[in-house]
Amino acid sequence: MVIARIIVGAVSLLAGRALYWLFVAAAGFILALTLATQFFRGESELVLIIIALAAGFIGAVLAVFAQRIAVAFAGFLMGGFVLMTLFDLFSLSVGALDWVLYLIAGIAGAVLVSVLFDWALIVLSSLAGATIIVDALDPSPTVGAVLFIVLTLIGIILQQSALRRAPAKARDG
Repeated sequence: MVIARIIVGAVSLLAGRALYWLFVAAAGFILALTLATQFFRGESELVLIIIALAAGFIGAVLAVFAQRIAVAFAGFLMGGFVLMTLFDLFSLSVGALDWVLYLIAGIAGAVLVSVLFDWALIVLSSLAGATIIVDALDPSPTVGAVLFIVLTLIGIILQQSALRRAPAKARDG
């Protein structure tokens, strides 16, 4: 399961904006994997990955047919996921109010993606990809923080560079 999460994280980190549907699929994959792990504890890793892949596929199909809605929803999921994972990484918690922070971060992610489509996709997919990779590797907090920052910057720089090289028609979505 670690390898699958690293692959999903790397693709999101490096190509989230260019392959927006993949960003949506990654959000569906991570959400489904998290929920499947909690609700299907006795199942094998293969079953959990199949459930997560199915959710990711559904997200990708929705992204193709309802681009802005699907991407806003993915922005919501990834915004909340990134914040909660960072809280876990640094052993922070506000107890019963964690869901409120998820909701606020999710709304911020959805608004960012809706208003600043390309740049929000670049930043959120880089944050999400870095988060997924760091979460999968489960390093110490210090190593995790450094790795998270380095991976996020790499993702932003590479995707921004690709955005500059893309023809104007391709950038307009």
